[in-house]
Amino acid sequence: MDISRYRSCITGALVIAFITVLSVTDLDARQGQKGYHVSNPGIYHLNRMQERLTLTDSQVDKIFAIDTKYREKSFKNRKDPDTLRSIRDERRKEIEKVLTPEQREKYRNWRKGNDGHRHKKRNRPGR
Repeated sequence: MDISRYRSCITGALVIAFITVLSVTDLDARQGQKGYHVSNPGIYHLNRMQERLTLTDSQVDKIFAIDTKYREKSFKNRKDPDTLRSIRDERRKEIEKVLTPEQREKYRNWRKGNDGHRHKKRNRPGR
């Protein structure tokens, strides 16, 4: 085996080892999470709800199912604002059924912006 082929083999092995280490590190970092990650933009609000309302795993699963159901309905009716508004109201009511009374109150305050977590709106040009 010549030296250049030997270097290629060593380089390939190092790349594979590096990728493996990164994968294992990523899995370790995610361990203990439910599997709903911010990398999925449709789930971002669920992560925030779980954090702010201290949802149980069962509640997270139920709200995820509700969101999935209403996401399809919203997409089908995306051009009808009145229907979309009623779909959002239905979704909100269904989510509130899953929450405890204390969580429901926090949820309502959060939606109104009275929970202290809202950021000040930035002045953006053209808005």
